[in-house]
Amino acid sequence: MDSDPEVFVGLDIGTYLAKASYRLRRNGTTHDIFIGSTASPYECSTASSTIPSGLYYLQDSDVPLWGGDVAGARYLNDDDSDRLIQYWKNGLQPGSPFHMDMIAKSQLLKLKIDHFPFQMVVHLLNRLFFDDSALLRSTIRKASCNLGDVCLIFGKPSGWQMSTYKVFQDAAESLGFTRRQIKFVSETEAFLREYLKGGEDFEKDDTIVIAGCGGYTVDIDAYQIVGLDEDVKSITQVSPAGILPLSLPYGSESVWPIAKQHFRSLLTEKGDYIEDDIKLILDDLLPRWIWEVQKAKNIPHLLASNGCHIFFQGLIRADETRTPPWSAGKLRISWKTIVGLFQEASIDPIVNELRIFIKRLPTKPTRVILGGGYSTMSIVKDALFELGKELDIKFYQHPDSKPVAAGAVDMAANPDIVESRLLKSSYSILTKFPWSEKEGPHEIYQPSRNQYDHSWEFKAHDWMGKVGDKISSKQIFTSDSNEYLWRERFVREHDDLSWQEIINYWDVHPGPGRFTVPRKLQGAQCETITLNVDFRKNISDFSVLRKKKGYFYIQYSLELHLDGDSLTFIVKTKDKNGNHYIVEIDDLGTTISSVILTGDCAQTREERSSNISNSTTADKTSSASTCGSHVKTSSHNIGINTSPDGASSQACNSVNPLTPTPSLVDPFEKIEYDSVNINLLLDQHHISSKELEDPFSSSCPRPKSDLYKPARRPRKGMKSKKVPTLETPQVPRPTTLDDIGLPINNGSQSIDELSSSVLPLPSPVLPEDTIVVRRRKISFTTPARFE
Repeated sequence: MDSDPEVFVGLDIGTYLAKASYRLRRNGTTHDIFIGSTASPYECSTASSTIPSGLYYLQDSDVPLWGGDVAGARYLNDDDSDRLIQYWKNGLQPGSPFHMDMIAKSQLLKLKIDHFPFQMVVHLLNRLFFDDSALLRSTIRKASCNLGDVCLIFGKPSGWQMSTYKVFQDAAESLGFTRRQIKFVSETEAFLREYLKGGEDFEKDDTIVIAGCGGYTVDIDAYQIVGLDEDVKSITQVSPAGILPLSLPYGSESVWPIAKQHFRSLLTEKGDYIEDDIKLILDDLLPRWIWEVQKAKNIPHLLASNGCHIFFQGLIRADETRTPPWSAGKLRISWKTIVGLFQEASIDPIVNELRIFIKRLPTKPTRVILGGGYSTMSIVKDALFELGKELDIKFYQHPDSKPVAAGAVDMAANPDIVESRLLKSSYSILTKFPWSEKEGPHEIYQPSRNQYDHSWEFKAHDWMGKVGDKISSKQIFTSDSNEYLWRERFVREHDDLSWQEIINYWDVHPGPGRFTVPRKLQGAQCETITLNVDFRKNISDFSVLRKKKGYFYIQYSLELHLDGDSLTFIVKTKDKNGNHYIVEIDDLGTTISSVILTGDCAQTREERSSNISNSTTADKTSSASTCGSHVKTSSHNIGINTSPDGASSQACNSVNPLTPTPSLVDPFEKIEYDSVNINLLLDQHHISSKELEDPFSSSCPRPKSDLYKPARRPRKGMKSKKVPTLETPQVPRPTTLDDIGLPINNGSQSIDELSSSVLPLPSPVLPEDTIVVRRRKISFTTPARFE
C-alpha cells in the first residue's frame, strides 16, 4: 500500500459476535456491514447469514466447511461434534474452559491450534472481498479501487495473547494483503474514539473510564482529555492512563468452588460421580446460562417465581432410578441458583476490580462508559450502575454494543485527531534497573521490538501509594499474589537471612494532574529507602528454603500499609513446604533500624553550596545530632530510627559535634593537608549528600597522579617521554569552610578527633514524591506501531 488508502475496513472479531465497518476515503461516512456470530453456526443475523461462525472438518480434510454448509455436513455425518469448532476464540486463551477442548480437537484433526483462527479469518476475508457475492466487492469496484487500496484494521483487546493476532496477520497476508495494509488498534481506544464522535460536552482534564465488557474479557482503560480544539469544540489529544484486563471465570476449575455452594441440592446423593459429572458439564452450561440470563428481561420476576429452567444435557447419565432433579438426561436448575452463581462468580469480581481501578486513579473520573454485549445484560448493567451511585460517578451505556469496528476505521482514517499512544498507566518508580549518576535511570517505558513476530512490546506499571496524602481509610498494596514480582537472595549461611533491603525510586513522576510519563527523564534523581530485614529469629534452619543452582535462596515480597501519614512495611516469605514468615517494619522507630533518604533532589552545585553556607547553626546542629543518617521529619516523611546496626538511638544522640565558626581567619596555616585529598573532599562535597569519609584514614582512596606512575620503556625508534618533575602541584587556596568540608581547628583536638567530627551535609528538602513498593507488571503487545 504505497499510496494513500482509499477503503478503510474495521474488524471487531469478538468471542460471540463479529462486526465489520468500512469507509470510502478519509472524510467519508462509516457504514456497518454485518453483525454475526463467531461461536455457533446457528446464530447469525439476517444481514449476513453465511459469515464464518463455526468450522466443520470432514474426514481427512484440513479445509473446513463454514456457514450454511456446516448443518448439512453434520447431518450427513451423524452430527459428529468432535469435528465442529465453536467458541474458537475462547479456546485459544490458555486457562479458558474451551482451551483443553480445542487442544483435543486439534490432536484429533492432526492440526495445529493456530490453524482454527487462521481459517476463520481467511473465510471472513473471503466473505468480504473475494467470494462471488462478496459484501465489499461491488463497493470497491464502484469506487474505482482495487485490493491494494484497502486498509484492514483489527481491534485488539489488551488482555489477549499476541499469537492470536499474529495469526490474523498471517491469514490476511496469505490472501494477498501486504503488511503495510494491516493495522491493529486498542479496542478501548477505538471505543473511546467512537464515543467522542457523539457530540458530548467535555472540559480539559476530564477523565473518562472505558469499560469494554466482552464475551470473555473485560478491558478497562482510563483516558484524560489533555487538549481541546476551541474553534470546533473537538478533542485534539487524549492521554491513556491505565489498563485492567479481566478474565471472566467461565472455567470449571475457577467456578467450581462457588458453584458447589449453589449445587448442594444436586449433591445430596452419595457418590463422587455426581460431582464429577457436574464439573464436566459446567463449561458447557455456563455459556448457555449467560445467554439465557441475557435474554431474560425481568430477572426479579424470575427470581420471585423461583421457577426451574430445564437444560438438555447429553453428558449426564440417564438414570431413571434417581429422583429429580436428575431424570433422563435433563437437568432442572432454578433461576435463583443460576443467577446466584452468575452474580458471585462473574459480576461481583468485575464490580470489585472496577471499584479498585477507579479509586486508584489520581483524578476522579467524570464519567464511566460501558460497552459490549456483556454490559447490556440487565443484571450486569444494574450492578454497574449501583457502583456509579456508590462512587458518585455517572455511568453511561453506549447505544452501540460493538462500537470498536467503527472507531477503528476512524482511527485509521484520521490518526491525527487523537494522540494515539498505546503506553498505558505510568512507569513504576520501584524498579530493579541499575542506577547510574552519569546515565540516569533507564527508560524502562521505552518499547522494545520483537524481531521474531515484528511486534512492539510495552511494559507499564501502577502507581501504588503516596506518602503524606491524607487517606481516609487504610490501604494495603502488595505483590504477594504474584510471585513473579518477588525478590530473591541466595542464602549460604544463617546470617544471610538478615540484610538491608533498598527500595529505589525516582523523583520524576506524572503527578496528580497528569497520567502519562514524561518523554525524557532528564534531571531525574534517585532516592532510596533502606529497611533492615531480619528473618533469623523466624527461620532457625535455612535448609527449609528452596534451592536453585545448588544454593538455598529466600524469595520474598514487600507489602506497604498506608494509613494517613503512617507507613508500615511488611516483608513476607515462605519455605519449600509452604510455611509463611512475616517481618513487620513500622514507622514508630521500634523495628525500623535505618531509613535513609539520599539524593540531590534536583539541586545544583551552586544551590547546594548556597543552602549550606546560609543555613543556621541550629539547623546544622540538629542535622548532626542524628549521626549523619537522620532525615528531617515532616508531614511527608517517615519516622526513623537511625542506628543501622541495631545500636540505640541514645548513643547516637550523645554525639556533640563542633559548631562551625562563621568567620575564617587563617586556620589553614596550622593544618597539614594533601592536595589530592583536598580535591577529593571537594568532589565528594559537591556530588554526594552522604557523610564524608575520613581523609586521613588509611582506607580513604588516594588516586595516584602522574608523579607516582612508573616510566614506561620507550619503544624502538621512539624518543622517551619527559620524566615528570618532583615539583609540588599548586592548589588554589580554599576561601570558605564549605569548600574544604572541615571544621576549624582550635588547637585542642588532634587530627583524628578533628576528622571524626566532620559535619555531615544537611539533608535536602524531600519532594512530595510517590513511594511505591509494589511493581505490578502489565505487559501487552501490538503487532505494529500505528502509522
